[in-house]
Amino acid sequence: MYIQKEQVEKHLGETIADNIDNYIKSACDYIDNYTQRKFEAGENEEIRFYDGEGKDELVIDPAVSISEVAVLQGASWIVLKSEDWGALPYNSLPIRRIFRNGVFSNLRKSVRVKGRFGWSNCAPDDIKFCATVLTASMYRGKSSSEISSEKVGDYSVSFDNEKGIG
Repeated sequence: MYIQKEQVEKHLGETIADNIDNYIKSACDYIDNYTQRKFEAGENEEIRFYDGEGKDELVIDPAVSISEVAVLQGASWIVLKSEDWGALPYNSLPIRRIFRNGVFSNLRKSVRVKGRFGWSNCAPDDIKFCATVLTASMYRGKSSSEISSEKVGDYSVSFDNEKGIG
């Protein structure tokens, strides 16, 4: 989750007695679904599969770390040595591509990547702000029909009534 109860309390200027974890989770899920990305990588590594494209470089889901790349040869997975593959871009996150010395076979589901997938280790400040405002609005009982406009990048929201939070 991108935010904690304390951030919502600070935004509202009051102490919240209720458990608002469901509101926070809903706001974070909404942001992820709306933007089609996860801004915070999970704690655990996972394995994802990709189609090889017959090239030496392959686009992957955004990741903060990659620990293993394997390729399918016949019916067996061959784990590539660390010196035989790399991640791009070199100096910033998220990792969006991997490359190898050689080519990825032009076969479906022939590349296996193990890592922590997500846009960053922690959500950017504007996403945290967006999650805070959405959570506060849900907590206060604002429905999406009361929002007259919204924008997710550099978060912006306005309400039809004067009592809107934001």
